[in-house]
This record gives sequence, structure tokens and C-alpha cells, in this order.
Amino acid sequence: MRLEVIGRICPDCDRFYQMTENIVRDLHMNAEIQRITDTKDILKKFGMIHVPALAADGKILFEGKIPAPEKLKDKLAHLH
Repeated sequence: MRLEVIGRICPDCDRFYQMTENIVRDLHMNAEIQRITDTKDILKKFGMIHVPALAADGKILFEGKIPAPEKLKDKLAHLH
């Protein structure tokens, strides 16, 4: 599975990326985590979205805010 944390370099996006990494590790998921920060790449690949966002294999799971850790863990566990 490919997870993409989408958003500029900022404290919220950094926190979202770190939280995603921690949860993937806790769940023992076999996932590649990428960070997409370039606005042109974001628009080209995902169109107009609100950041921060998280996509799994190209499908947006969260957009516009950082989810609660429990909500993120639950969503990722169901993908696992």
C-alpha cells in the first residue's frame, strides 16, 4: 500500500506525517509512506484539495484537517 501525506512543509503537515508513520509502525502495516509537498504535484495528481490530506493508493482518506489519532488508526486498520 502507498500512503501519501499531502501538504506544504508546515508544523501541522509535519505532525500529520509523523502520526501516520507511528500508526503504520504500530499496526505493523506493509506501507510505503510518501510526502507530497509541491503545490504543482498536488494539483496535478489530486486536483483541488484542502491540506493537510492523506491518500491511500491515490484515494483521499482525510482532507483539510488532522484527524484524531484514534480515527486515523481505525481508518488505517480497516485498510490493512
